[in-house]
Amino acid sequence: MPIDIANFAQIILRGYSLVDKTSLIVDFINAKPIVSIILRPGKFGKTTALTMLKEFFLKPNFPDNKKYRKELFRGTTIMNNAEIVKEHFCKYPVIYISFKSLFDLTKWLNDYHHRKCIILIDDYDHPLNVAFENNFYEDAHRFFTSILQKALQDNEENLEKALIIGVYPIAKLGFDKFNFFSMNENEFADKFGFTENEVSAISRYHNLDRQEEIKQWYGGYEAGDGILLFNPLSVNCYINKKTFESHHTDTRDSTIIKLMSLYYEQIPQLHVNNAIMGKIIMNEINYETIMLQMDYPLWTLLYYSGYLTMKGNNLLVPSKEIEIKIQNLQQKRQSSYSVDTLLNMLLRCDIQKFEEYLQNMIIETLSFYDVPNNQSENGYHLFMIGLLSQAKFRGYKIQSNKEGGLGRFDLRIDPESQVEFETSIIMEFKVLKKKTENSHKYLKDSAKEGLAQILDKKYRTGVPERSIKLVECGIAFQGKQICILSRVLTKINNNQWVEM
Repeated sequence: MPIDIANFAQIILRGYSLVDKTSLIVDFINAKPIVSIILRPGKFGKTTALTMLKEFFLKPNFPDNKKYRKELFRGTTIMNNAEIVKEHFCKYPVIYISFKSLFDLTKWLNDYHHRKCIILIDDYDHPLNVAFENNFYEDAHRFFTSILQKALQDNEENLEKALIIGVYPIAKLGFDKFNFFSMNENEFADKFGFTENEVSAISRYHNLDRQEEIKQWYGGYEAGDGILLFNPLSVNCYINKKTFESHHTDTRDSTIIKLMSLYYEQIPQLHVNNAIMGKIIMNEINYETIMLQMDYPLWTLLYYSGYLTMKGNNLLVPSKEIEIKIQNLQQKRQSSYSVDTLLNMLLRCDIQKFEEYLQNMIIETLSFYDVPNNQSENGYHLFMIGLLSQAKFRGYKIQSNKEGGLGRFDLRIDPESQVEFETSIIMEFKVLKKKTENSHKYLKDSAKEGLAQILDKKYRTGVPERSIKLVECGIAFQGKQICILSRVLTKINNNQWVEM
């Protein structure tokens, strides 16, 4: 079984063995939506599946080419389905894929062949991942959205079916009315990755008697209603090398590492069979705010990338291979900044260090595309909640946008139980949306306004009696720039707050 060839026809022509996934053709034809978007981790047989669909559906240029195609599919399960073969085999103009002039191409092919087109798109999300990492995401997103919307959403006259495959569900690409089929959906559940029966057949074919070890190392993924899946690349590598080791590769690791840096203390021990409960998996990934949405994107990226699998409502590390890979990722954390250290500085009332630390953390951890100039206050608000949410595991209560005094404070942290530092924290956030020549002055004025608002609106009302120190911060943001103005107060005998 090849580990360096993904093209269906080349695998057959070179005499390699191949797991029969041709039933995907039936599922694709019978799928209710015209456009289906399938999400699977890297190296899960997506390219092989799409090239298989292309060879089955593509209308041949010459009569002999159809005989050649029949040879490619000889002995597969799809050739036993006479009705499907008669109606769909070698009958369509197929696009696989040219983004350029995609809509026009569907029209030209329809005009020439007098039949609607099938569009197959592999790794649709990869260009956007690259664009995000290299700071031209906004332009790339706009470019791909315009092409895909026109070709897929407003093209019923020329489009018969489309299958789009990738790893992540990218938001705002014009797919609003299309269906995303992630691994936990029943549709297409067993069509990507190897099933347990398929691995058993592969093991018998190669005279291997180590099925349980293969499962522990490379299985463990749950799809649909409890279907067990194996990473096909890793299984193939084991068959070729006859050694158990980690073969999992993913070119999208840098964003995950960045998120791990921010939320390192909130990540439980990620080991095989160690259930992770209560984590939210987002339906869509919006790179424009990915670093500003607490730790939700981290779990979402880990799940869609294949580092985690879902069992019921819990997340699990699927295999030994992935456990090793996660340990390697944690060792590669690029930033030395820690949210726990940031919180300690606040609780110890070490304001000067807190201001410097937060500014450097934002500069080194976030990119300009994480915090665009027009970023709303809500985005920064969520970012700060994510950074300081560790407090709830240390005996503190976190409140956001709650009524206090004469208004609503943005963020407040109070001691709830026996804690090391009996300190309360009140924060008010301001955002400058347009960059100007005097940004520094306006940032400082906005931070001063936020600090004054805490006093004017009497946000100290409700601070628990057990608090003996109080930190108040007015924080102004503009892109990656930040200005923090703070005061530290201590409680004297008559329960009055006095600035230190």
